[in-house]
Amino acid sequence: MTTPIFLPLGFARLLATTSVFLAALLLCGKALPQHAQRTLLDSVHVHPAYHGQVPKKSDVIFSSRFKRDNAAAVAKAFGATRIEWVYSTDPSFFQSLRSVAPWIGGTVNSSMPLPQDGGVAKDLDGNPIVAPWMKFWGAKWTTTTDSRTRSVIEGVARQYLDHGASSIQVDDPLMQYAAGILGGDFSESSLNGFSKFLSAYPNQNELKRLGIAVGEHFDYKKFLSEKYGINNSVDYKNRYRSLPTTYLWFAYLKGSVVSYFASFRSFLNTAHGK
Repeated sequence: MTTPIFLPLGFARLLATTSVFLAALLLCGKALPQHAQRTLLDSVHVHPAYHGQVPKKSDVIFSSRFKRDNAAAVAKAFGATRIEWVYSTDPSFFQSLRSVAPWIGGTVNSSMPLPQDGGVAKDLDGNPIVAPWMKFWGAKWTTTTDSRTRSVIEGVARQYLDHGASSIQVDDPLMQYAAGILGGDFSESSLNGFSKFLSAYPNQNELKRLGIAVGEHFDYKKFLSEKYGINNSVDYKNRYRSLPTTYLWFAYLKGSVVSYFASFRSFLNTAHGK
């Protein structure tokens, strides 16, 4: 049985996402601080190499994002040897694709449908983050700092494994880090995580110089209001790139994404019996 490959940070897609974000920010005349640009570009290096089976030059890769009655027939007509980027978990559809190609890749993403708003990334006003390119259908961005999001992602991944998936990719993999670029993530779970991040920060004197008094629970929203007079999402999005504390915020958001992917890899190994 083929061991599923986990593709958390697809190199090409990451660079494409990076280019879109940086281009948009530069066009607005408000590029991210240098540290934030680096973390976008070097995100592909945060995991140890996981060497799985990569496509051969002779492979024909086909994608059917969603369940379509003619997908298997069309894939067969094109001589597909791998069918990737499949969102459907319908077992009969999945098996129809497997009858055509030996390699089927399931997909999860940063906007997985949740049973409720718990797990949704938020802006400073408490509104859900919706990516600019997703406004037409209103897909809400999620945060893996919330256990409800993790449960949904892992539940879908388990279904792919049960159906015999050869790989699982993560579309829009920057998760709450991307939400941060868009002016979030001020969800309760991410704010709680940031408080813990600061409590464990190795250089507490650095925090003191920034005016951060780490206590039992550091409230970043309250800090922004009291320290910088930022009380709404519009003001925050206009100013966050120049705030002295932003590098800590992004370091935390990046670390939380990296940490989740490490645990997701462990989950897949366990679920697959490795």
